[in-house]
Amino acid sequence: MGYEFRDEVAEIYYNYITWNEIVDDLKILFEDAPKELFADREFMLAALTKTFNVIHFAADELLCDREFFKRAVEINPDALEFASKEIRADREIVLAAVSVYGYGSKTPLKYVAKEFCDDKEIVMAAVYQFSKAIVYASDRLKGDKDVAISALYSDFQPFGFPVMQYISHELHSDEDVAIAASYSSKCNYTFIPPDLREEIGADNDYFAFLGKRGIFWSDWESIWENMLKKGVRILENAPSELLSDRDFIYFAIAIDYYSLKYATDEIKADKEFIIEAVKINGYALTFASPEVQADPEVQAAANYTHIISSPVEY
Repeated sequence: MGYEFRDEVAEIYYNYITWNEIVDDLKILFEDAPKELFADREFMLAALTKTFNVIHFAADELLCDREFFKRAVEINPDALEFASKEIRADREIVLAAVSVYGYGSKTPLKYVAKEFCDDKEIVMAAVYQFSKAIVYASDRLKGDKDVAISALYSDFQPFGFPVMQYISHELHSDEDVAIAASYSSKCNYTFIPPDLREEIGADNDYFAFLGKRGIFWSDWESIWENMLKKGVRILENAPSELLSDRDFIYFAIAIDYYSLKYATDEIKADKEFIIEAVKINGYALTFASPEVQADPEVQAAANYTHIISSPVEY
């Protein structure tokens, strides 16, 4: 997406903005900026690609600008929160917003006109991108099997978020929904009625159930990838065979370095393995054995990569 700045002033301010700007920093930065800058569609769209917080400074006329929001929600769907009532009632823009990969703890469905919470196409797109959107679906759609399964197979499902808690109770006894819940996460698996677990070959051991259904990580990497992205704490209850599998732990670290915390002591003490792990993310060194952490060769590999790695708070 290319941008043509109206003048040199707009381009200068654009170059001042960095990814880590916060609202208070921007207030200082924009203190002497010309007011028309915040009504400049191209400047604001370009600035949005660098930091979402510039939306706080958008001129009133821009918040009613349909063309601006058609493009803004593709950059960050949370922009819809600041749009005018008319924009939030525009079906084309709403559908575009909910179809973008989920952000943070929000979903555009929270801010749209009520009728869209009962629009199956919009809700299906919203819950697939971000499972928490199910909270804002109408009661009718919370009882819709397609919507439930879409939410359970969501690309972005926060760790510990129970989709099954928000769908209609009747769907808990549906075999297709139960299987989707089993693939989804342990917190959703627990909502499956015991008799249905027995019928579909499940038991109280979530990982044993995945194994019975052939969901082994080496053959089903995409499923494991989705599971780990939802939260690596799922590994707390993983079987020792999985946590002692070097290939699996390496695969998991590539998704989240915190996965190394759950590996066996043998892996954490394996110098060669840790060197490869810290090449992915230097912060993985945190979970290596003390002896390996103190090794100069390992430290050198970690120091090289930590500059481009970001620690995650849990």
